[in-house]
Amino acid sequence: MPTTLSPSARPILAWTDLLLVRHDAIDADHKHLFAMATRLHAGICDGQGDSLVREIFRELMTYAREHFAREEALMAAARFSEKEEHVFEHRLLTYRLNNLLYQFEGGQPNLAEELEIFLDRWLARHILTSDLQFAQCVANAASSN
Repeated sequence: MPTTLSPSARPILAWTDLLLVRHDAIDADHKHLFAMATRLHAGICDGQGDSLVREIFRELMTYAREHFAREEALMAAARFSEKEEHVFEHRLLTYRLNNLLYQFEGGQPNLAEELEIFLDRWLARHILTSDLQFAQCVANAASSN
């Protein structure tokens, strides 16, 4: 059954160096996540077909989980005091992404705009607040050693 989705009028937020957290591996992950989110958004808006969009969605979810694991390992090594809260955010983000995939597979119309809002919040706000804070802790821990 083909999925009916309305394309959004504006593109997804683009990567900018303002989002750098100054940790090479994490910044590379973030750039890759932005590229994947952009591909997913374009796939939905351009009607590239359910199977391709589903594949990109699942790839994004897998990479996000791997990225979160890398961040959480760095937090543990740096003894980041707010690790628990940050991990909870990761779990919420993962839950929301799973929910969006479930909605997509159920044929929910107008998912593109909802996905765009979620990805904008996730990719920009999470990086600029939570990730920046933990990356500073990791940098401080590395300079102390």
